[in-house]
Amino acid sequence: MIDLRQLRHFLAVVETGSFSAAAERVYVSQPALTRSIQQLERAVGTPLLARGSRRTVPTAEGRSFILHARQILQDCLDAEADVRVVQDGRLGAVAFGIDAMFAAPFLDVALVQATREAPEIALRVVEASAGDLVRAVAEGRLDFAIGCPGAEAAAPAALLFEPLLEVRSVAVVGRGHPLARRRRAVPSELAAFEWAVLDEPACVELGQRLFEAQGIPAFRALRTNSISLVRDQVMHARAIGLLPEPAVRGELRHRLMRLLPQGMRLAGAPTAAGLMRRRREPLSAAARRILDIVRDTGLRPPAR
Repeated sequence: MIDLRQLRHFLAVVETGSFSAAAERVYVSQPALTRSIQQLERAVGTPLLARGSRRTVPTAEGRSFILHARQILQDCLDAEADVRVVQDGRLGAVAFGIDAMFAAPFLDVALVQATREAPEIALRVVEASAGDLVRAVAEGRLDFAIGCPGAEAAAPAALLFEPLLEVRSVAVVGRGHPLARRRRAVPSELAAFEWAVLDEPACVELGQRLFEAQGIPAFRALRTNSISLVRDQVMHARAIGLLPEPAVRGELRHRLMRLLPQGMRLAGAPTAAGLMRRRREPLSAAARRILDIVRDTGLRPPAR
């Protein structure tokens, strides 16, 4: 049986690289810390730490365990915070997720409105990729999530998806890119440039389709779940980026980025984006209140 104390001890060793330093951090003796780690390793059935000549490091199994340990401890902290909110007489706490591409374009006004209209509700907002949000909602770590383009097809049966918007992926370049200054371009030039792609199915498929249509044998690109990293590659490294249109709407409006020139321009097929929540678990009164505010003020695309 794993307990929270063992998780804290394990993370202390990982972060300090030393049993002695970890023991000082968590205020136990080194023999007690060693026994705690041994009990944890017996519970999971494999060594999690390897002592080296200079530093103790996690094993391969230990590295995979780190994220789980941190998440479990964070979930416990969140649970304690939620209980304190109720004890303090507030309506409750709401945790919801927002797809990274929607965070700025859609929710700025909604969050301000929510804090004004429902100050008694403690809000926690998580920005993440669509796949991470689907898992967090399914596992009960979030009350609901907004955005999640393409999640309707990938969502488990236990989740309910309510489509609200259509999102297209687009190919963009920074204003200093050689292609940004051209009115037309030859599609075969595509392979000569670096590419950066949001690692979501709609974006990756768009790049593959674009290359296949021009007879280019392989689509090679930096793939990442970080929208900001793709933006940086486009703005500063002269890469061609493939991103959902809402993620670059501001940059396109202010001419910091441009769509690929005529002759290369391509937009992906639209995918549905909207609301994701658990099918058989009704939202709390607090979550319904926040969702209504967000839906009314934040899920309307801004005027172009």
